[in-house]
Amino acid sequence: MFRLASVTKPLVAATALALIDKGRLALGSLVRDYLPYFRPRQPDGKIADITIKHLLTHTAGLSYGADPKTTPPERMFNSGLSDTDLDFQENFSRLSTFPLLAVPGTLWSYSIAIDVLGAVIAQIEGCSLDEAVRRHVTGPLGMSDTGFSVSDPRRLATPYADGDPKAVRMSDHHLVPDDDSNLLTFAPTRLFNPTAFQSGGAGMVGTAPDLISFLETIRQGGAPS
Repeated sequence: MFRLASVTKPLVAATALALIDKGRLALGSLVRDYLPYFRPRQPDGKIADITIKHLLTHTAGLSYGADPKTTPPERMFNSGLSDTDLDFQENFSRLSTFPLLAVPGTLWSYSIAIDVLGAVIAQIEGCSLDEAVRRHVTGPLGMSDTGFSVSDPRRLATPYADGDPKAVRMSDHHLVPDDDSNLLTFAPTRLFNPTAFQSGGAGMVGTAPDLISFLETIRQGGAPS
């Protein structure tokens, strides 16, 4: 079993699409109708009309992370990789105070959008994100080793990061450079913190056979046999 990091995203996206297929959600639904505390503003100062489609397609105008050098600690939000005690409401209320990069629908930017989508799913289902994903995706597909927690820590792979000249074991607060040379904090121990919000963008663990089952199901048309 290994930490899925951003491979969490397609599983959470598939859960949202399952809810859409069942009439529980719509692509055009406004996010603030489900998360009233999430009301970020556009660059012009207007409250943005962010839809589920914007979250799914990374066109909501969101980004990843905030500069810790210029952001007060009480405003810092968590991007799903580092450890935290924030829940959905507190984390995305903080995120909501940052202006969007652009009007929703006008710019593609890889972002924390799927984490916000996870909060919407949990709100609609009235349960944890883990339970919702299990109810609609991993459960029907028999993906018993995939979720937001580890039933048997002895099976969990040791986390490694790129290094020179060879890979290095991750520490509890490992700094990883992103594509823009910014340093992101990856905390492998977050997985064992029950108070951290379940990150729809980076928080799951799973196995290769489980992921192959998921991808093969999509290849065959999206329904379990």
